[in-house]
Amino acid sequence: MKRVISMLAAAILITCFLTITKRSMTPVLMRNSNFGITPLELQGTDILFIGSSLFRQGLDTSDLDISGKRTYQLSYNGFQPFAEYLTLKRVLEQTDIELLVIDMYPKTITEEPGISDTRLFQDQSFTFIYDLFSQMHQYGDADYYDLFEMIVQSNNEMFFTWPVSYPLINERYCRGSKIGESAGAAPEYLNSMEINFGDDPEPNSIQVDALDNIIGLCSERDMEVVFLETPKYKKIYDDASYSDMMQLYLDFLKDKDVRVILSDYTASMCPAFSDVEVYKFDSSDAGLFSDLIHISSDGRKVFTQTLLPLLN
Repeated sequence: MKRVISMLAAAILITCFLTITKRSMTPVLMRNSNFGITPLELQGTDILFIGSSLFRQGLDTSDLDISGKRTYQLSYNGFQPFAEYLTLKRVLEQTDIELLVIDMYPKTITEEPGISDTRLFQDQSFTFIYDLFSQMHQYGDADYYDLFEMIVQSNNEMFFTWPVSYPLINERYCRGSKIGESAGAAPEYLNSMEINFGDDPEPNSIQVDALDNIIGLCSERDMEVVFLETPKYKKIYDDASYSDMMQLYLDFLKDKDVRVILSDYTASMCPAFSDVEVYKFDSSDAGLFSDLIHISSDGRKVFTQTLLPLLN
């Protein structure tokens, strides 16, 4: 029995030591990386793009020359407004930003708080992770095993294989943007994909409050805010649930002091306020998309160049 207790105590001590080492060493190791929060806090930026994988795969910040300003993006799979707000708050404690561009993906405002990309925890403190968990636990379905995964288990593979895995991953990014190749899809493949936005989606109050908090935080710091919709394949625009969710998002933004940039498809389907800005993108060209909501490498080049005159 004593041996079992000793082995259990040793396992707990080793786990605590490795977890603390990971949390303290990763920000140091990522000081000069091409992605993550640490380089942004240390080096700063003038324009920050914050959002989901739609931004990561859809924008090339290395090619976004916006009046000579520095650009950077923080993008994580399924990045929701509640997490974006907590992340932005932390970033603004370390650096100033002139312009914030927010990924306007309407599905995120209908979901209960949750995290689908553990890379968000990679170079974050225990306090930040616990703040995220508190929201997910109180307003979502996260339990204390999820907290254990967030703090102890997340990103172990990369940390313990750092000399090999980090260089390979780092070279795929530039200023937070993914620069790796992503092939276009065939029309038959895209048209065969299912769409599942749920029945009659409604805004989640926690996500909506977070967007309000982001806008308020930017107002306090005299930061301009732009809400940007990325292109979707035409099948998405033909789905009534998508236009319904976009209309909910636009209704929320209607009386806010922000800029809104929409695709021409959405602008034609959803009544919006008079000063909404619109871009044209060929959403019927399957080669510009890797799936229904993510654009390909060719699409990324086209979209990035399309944005330049709107953001300059």
